[in-house]
Amino acid sequence: MELQIQYFENGEKFLQNFQSGMYEVAFLDVYMESKLNGMDVAHKIREKDEKCQIIFATTSNEFGVESYEIHAFDYLLKPYVYERLHECVTRLMKEMNTVSYFIELKVGRIHRKVLLDEVIYTDYNNHYVQLHTAQEVLRSYMPFDTLAEMLKPYKQFLNCYRNCFVNMDHIVSLDNKDFVLSSGERMPMFRKEKNELKQIYADYLFNKMKG
Repeated sequence: MELQIQYFENGEKFLQNFQSGMYEVAFLDVYMESKLNGMDVAHKIREKDEKCQIIFATTSNEFGVESYEIHAFDYLLKPYVYERLHECVTRLMKEMNTVSYFIELKVGRIHRKVLLDEVIYTDYNNHYVQLHTAQEVLRSYMPFDTLAEMLKPYKQFLNCYRNCFVNMDHIVSLDNKDFVLSSGERMPMFRKEKNELKQIYADYLFNKMKG
């Protein structure tokens, strides 16, 4: 497994660089030589990102209870033995292996990992693919065909209209013309292919119920 690691001297420099979806794990010391301590940084992370795993490594158990309030993955007390660190990382790897699949896109100047479960639908506008989630719309400059290839392995995405994919897990109902999505929006279907599209959706639901 390939890992990319970044080190920051203090909490302020980390937060200047931090964006939602940018990191899968953040290791934080509680006591840092800056205005913000590790717990302050953790709260700032949670304001933007609920999925980033947070692991504290510190000399004091003073913030142990508060770490649970921000849903920290673990709280390591220094000096910790190798076995304790190994146990933490092993659990972390198992947890990350159960996380939903993602694709990586360049959004603005940064690369973002986008959890596919959170994508309601995608469309295309002025050379940008747009991934619509409940929280935001992510725009990445690329051909639509490139996105189509990225989504091809994931059966929940259905190309139901020109330059549009819908996540069938976010369909709540359908009528003669449209899929109605969990966001309340409506996604049209190709007119000549609507019966085929409805059958694909019905088959998807059947196979999902079978597990």
